[in-house]
Amino acid sequence: MTHKIQWLCAGALAIATYAAPSISSTWTVLPDMAQPRVFHTLSLIGDGTVLVAGGQNGTGVLASAQLYDPAATTWLDLPPMNTSRTGHTATVLGNGDVLIAGGFGIASAERFSVSTRTWSAVAPMGEARYGHTATLLTDGRILVAGSCYSASVEIFDPAVNVWTPAASMSVPRCEHTATRLPNGRVLVAGGSMGGSTVQPTSSAEIFDPATGTWTPVMPMNQARYGHAMAEFGAGRLLVTGGIGVNSEFLASAEAFDWVQGTWSPVAPMLQSRYGFPLQRLLDGTLVAIGGFSGGIGATATSERFDPATGSWSLAGSLNAIRGDRIAATLMSDGRVLATGGSDGTGGALSGAERFEVDQVFLDGFEAVP
Repeated sequence: MTHKIQWLCAGALAIATYAAPSISSTWTVLPDMAQPRVFHTLSLIGDGTVLVAGGQNGTGVLASAQLYDPAATTWLDLPPMNTSRTGHTATVLGNGDVLIAGGFGIASAERFSVSTRTWSAVAPMGEARYGHTATLLTDGRILVAGSCYSASVEIFDPAVNVWTPAASMSVPRCEHTATRLPNGRVLVAGGSMGGSTVQPTSSAEIFDPATGTWTPVMPMNQARYGHAMAEFGAGRLLVTGGIGVNSEFLASAEAFDWVQGTWSPVAPMLQSRYGFPLQRLLDGTLVAIGGFSGGIGATATSERFDPATGSWSLAGSLNAIRGDRIAATLMSDGRVLATGGSDGTGGALSGAERFEVDQVFLDGFEAVP
């Protein structure tokens, strides 16, 4: 089922569609969510269920929420959030609760209690944010950075329900990435700085929670926004895809060595992608899922990066084209849940799928919380 939607986030582009590739057995169709969604969030919580919250479709911005139970392969309806949201963030806190922050035109935040399965309002942020990032720090606080188009930063302390302004980034960033490094610092890379051309940046910087300061690091080899980032190997992060300086869709990829503070090119994806998830699997490989692709439009393909060989290979096709703002997460059993997204014609999808990882890759690995 699809609904027509109006895109709200920066970088939304007119797209074309194409015939879906042949279906691969690596993706399994699951029961649909209760509503079609794009710009929603997925969060794996401690009991192994997955929380889906908010987003938008042709009926408007959503407050509804559901839990996916992988053991029963069913969706459970939940009370709605206090505020309808699209383009928000969801962060799993140290006690397993989930903090939802911001959304298009929204500064408010709220908390999902895992124990009671209810929502409660928390203190609002200092400004409305969407296209921002929210990163859990090692001390349990949450670093929220950027927006469309802002360089401001604030930190939420869930223990005392207080937001505190922090030092701003060097440039405004929207649709950037933020990843906590093994040393507890946070790497922020790329994003759109705004303006009539949406102006992607190649700059990167690291936030140190101990000092509350930002330090610039070597810029990426290519400016990009709407890209994806994931950890792979010891002390390395992979950045790939996005939109470049001439509004081109990117397939290029590069690795950041956080010890050396340097970027180095790696093999590009087989297909350019924008607005897609990049998920690390339990065997250490990465899977890029769907998105928009230059010259094609919305795509159903997925591909897998192997750090051991430094190469990409096809990982089968989704059972539906999922063009933009898919939400995906690794589940406790090592499989990947992918939900919603754009159908390539301006509609939102209610469908859900599961990426089946070959058992040989799971032997000897444990689920990552």
